Amino acid sequence: MKPHGNKHWWRRKRVMLPLLSLVLIAGAIGLAVWRSDTSTVVVYNQSGGPLPGIIVRACNQSRNVARLDEDASFRLRLEPHGEGGEVGLELATEPPTRWHGAHVEPTGGYRVTLRVWPAGEVEAHTQISIWQRWFKSAPDVSE
Repeated sequence: MKPHGNKHWWRRKRVMLPLLSLVLIAGAIGLAVWRSDTSTVVVYNQSGGPLPGIIVRACNQSRNVARLDEDASFRLRLEPHGEGGEVGLELATEPPTRWHGAHVEPTGGYRVTLRVWPAGEVEAHTQISIWQRWFKSAPDVSE
């Protein structure tokens, strides 16, 4: 005959583990929704070589990167201030490359992806967080 203490432990485990799992899942979803308002600009270097000197500007904010290796990326996470507008990208190539486009807002879950291809061509895609679309009725932007 098994001791009464083991049976009680098993019953508690069957209730507490699923309950703990539900709390953790709800917390993860809440965190995702809360952080979904942050907008970002991500630059991928697919130019075939390293890029010397990059400046990214968006919403009166900027970030400088001294060098971006081939197949590397970096992210500019926008602070929730400033005005929306175009993203600007400057490359210290010879001749210098200056690119402007892809609208972004400092909040609203915008994610602008810039890919730098050989010869300095820039490809841009804009998306809005799925959480912003579902819970805050944000438009479905996909450029």
